[in-house]
Amino acid sequence: MKRRRLLLVTLVTLGAAICGRAGLLWAQTPATTPRRVGVLAPSTREKEEVTLKPFFDEMRALGWIEGQTIAYDRSYADDQQRDVARLAAELVARKPVLIYAPPMPAALAAKRATASIPIVFGTGTDPVATGLVASLAQPGGNVTGVVSIIESLAPKHFDLLHELLPAAKRIGYLGDPSDARFNIDRAALAPHMSAETLDFHHGKHHKAYVDKTNGMLAEKGLE
Repeated sequence: MKRRRLLLVTLVTLGAAICGRAGLLWAQTPATTPRRVGVLAPSTREKEEVTLKPFFDEMRALGWIEGQTIAYDRSYADDQQRDVARLAAELVARKPVLIYAPPMPAALAAKRATASIPIVFGTGTDPVATGLVASLAQPGGNVTGVVSIIESLAPKHFDLLHELLPAAKRIGYLGDPSDARFNIDRAALAPHMSAETLDFHHGKHHKAYVDKTNGMLAEKGLE
């Protein structure tokens, strides 16, 4: 039920953004012309079509029929986060009415690519801490959306590791510094882990970094 309520709130937010941005345009455009909505996400088409299926289904139920009243311009990064910024810029160049970028990395990339096209997100990461919006009450700019979780779950994961491995003396932390959630998790973990451990991270999409990190893990004797 919580997931459905969150989805409905997202749809209402999306609808409000569409109407607010394109009201005049729609009044001047024949009803037979589909409204172009960009969809920006970091994973593969196969994964995203499953993840976003409830969104597309609900939009259809509300009368937004793909190919008739709406045209989705999908931009998926194939799990290559470094490509999200480029895809966002290319999507903006195609001038959609608005951009639906549910995960935080996609929303941030879209925000950097345009200050005029409305962006709607749906995330579990604090949008204020990541700089996506000015505040929850008054987001400002061209970005709006919904948040389901704000606090980092990293400390809970850390506690769970302690329960699973109570005798462990050293626990490594791998993170992606290009992901906006990294700094939030890092700050939340500060009371639990040393600065040396927190600074020990890598870019997860670069094989050379992964190989180097694996070697460092072996040298440090982490459990």
